[in-house]
Amino acid sequence: FFFLGHLACNSMEVYRQKLLATLNTEEGRDQNQQSYIQVKSGEFEDLARYMMFVSPEDASSVEAFLLTYRGFGYTPENMFDVIAAQYRQLHRVDKLQMIAEQIPVFFQLWIRLNYFSDFVKEGGLLDKTLDFFATIAQEAEESRQETEDVETSLELIISNKIKLAFLRTQRLYGKRNRKKKQSKRPPMDIALEELPASVIADQLTLIEWDLFTSIEVPELLNMSWKAKNRLEIAANVVAMVERTNLVSYWLSTEICTYYNLKKRIKLVEKIINVAWKCSQAHNFATTMEIMGGLNNVAITRLKKTWKGISERCKERWDKLTQLMDTAGNYAMYRASLLNARTQKIPAIPFLGVFLRDLTFIEDGNENLINGEQINFEKNKLLGTLIKDFTDMQRTPYTIRKVAAIYQPLVDISIPDGADEAVYQLSLLVEPKAAP
Repeated sequence: FFFLGHLACNSMEVYRQKLLATLNTEEGRDQNQQSYIQVKSGEFEDLARYMMFVSPEDASSVEAFLLTYRGFGYTPENMFDVIAAQYRQLHRVDKLQMIAEQIPVFFQLWIRLNYFSDFVKEGGLLDKTLDFFATIAQEAEESRQETEDVETSLELIISNKIKLAFLRTQRLYGKRNRKKKQSKRPPMDIALEELPASVIADQLTLIEWDLFTSIEVPELLNMSWKAKNRLEIAANVVAMVERTNLVSYWLSTEICTYYNLKKRIKLVEKIINVAWKCSQAHNFATTMEIMGGLNNVAITRLKKTWKGISERCKERWDKLTQLMDTAGNYAMYRASLLNARTQKIPAIPFLGVFLRDLTFIEDGNENLINGEQINFEKNKLLGTLIKDFTDMQRTPYTIRKVAAIYQPLVDISIPDGADEAVYQLSLLVEPKAAP
């Protein structure tokens, strides 16, 4: 038995070296100065075959590849065809045992990361994948029955593992892709000054969470949110960006509609407390939206209003300003977000920083090396960043939706030319001092 196991290990190592020979690699060293082979670039088909083979031992590289391969011009069908062809080839020459562990792990990672975009959406691979593995498994079982072999075929075991991966993912994330019901009621006004800051913060967080978790991986590739057809290929990213501007201008406008100074001061304090609650919930998206509204020049010029703010609110505002400050490339914000991710605490990142990071990687690295091979180092940089994003999407809040508050906050709107309009309102509530 040891001899047979030794032969199998040898065969797998030979196969690994054969796959590596098709890629551009170099020797690297880890923190312990142990040497390892680092993949630099390769043709798509060669990378796909190698990533499938190393999926049980190098999940981070495989995840990076699966999250970003579309950005290099390839489709889920391209990926499936390469893996299916490799499966057929090894199955045909009776060497399926060399990838018996790898195939299920590769599909488990792929399904978990790209379930909706690659498998479920119209034209997705769900049925094709299940049918492919089930057909080969059925043929293998029929062959074994003819030879009266009572053992379960390797093909059936692989097929069942992949089927189980789909079932688990569907159960965990099936609700996420359901269309949200649109309110049939006319938009309602909401009196911010009458609601507790924690209640407003909770409902704003749920709204932001719905937007955040609607973003799919393909929308984050090739700077799709900047493309001319961005409303088609990155609609959810655009929606979250637009929400940022909407909330900021809405709050600025609300403040400037309060002509009574005491009420205006109370409203600004309430808004600061909402931002504080959002930051404590690691909802950095809404935190930044609110800060954007309060930092609007139409609001910062309201000297009488700011002078009347309580010391507690001033202290909170100062801390929020430090938290979201751009110093050190948003160092304090990044540290707080990392802490939430490390502890698996629900969090919503500020999308502006995340998109800027993606843009930096996209602009600073070529897609192809020598015009032919996929730049796998860029692939890993993008994949690591996007993996952090998708991990946060899978750590939900346990906040109860209050429809009577949630829906009006969804339906907020601002008039055309809001920037100029809010400034004019600001001049009305606190006119410029006479020269």
